[in-house]
Amino acid sequence: MSLRRASLSFLGHTVTSQGITPAQEKVTAIRKFPKPATEKQLRKFLGMFNFYRRFVPKCAQLLKPLHALITPNRASRNTKIKWTPPTNEAFEACKEALASPPC
Repeated sequence: MSLRRASLSFLGHTVTSQGITPAQEKVTAIRKFPKPATEKQLRKFLGMFNFYRRFVPKCAQLLKPLHALITPNRASRNTKIKWTPPTNEAFEACKEALASPPC
């Protein structure tokens, strides 16, 4: 009896004979994530995205504008975010970078 499988889902990743990739349902959830209105929502997005940062080349460069939106004071988590064209582009670029083939 052989127990071989073509792929295996494990802790948000898909493991195949070719290597490890992010689970497709998780990538879809990140791609569908709405633009955050508050710092708390932005932190949630960054947490989801950072789990897969090893699959995104130059991840720190992509996330830099988004991290700049977060204030160091933890008491202000529900602060509204002021989106600018560069931060909006960074948000969309992050979502696309995770879904792109080099991943």
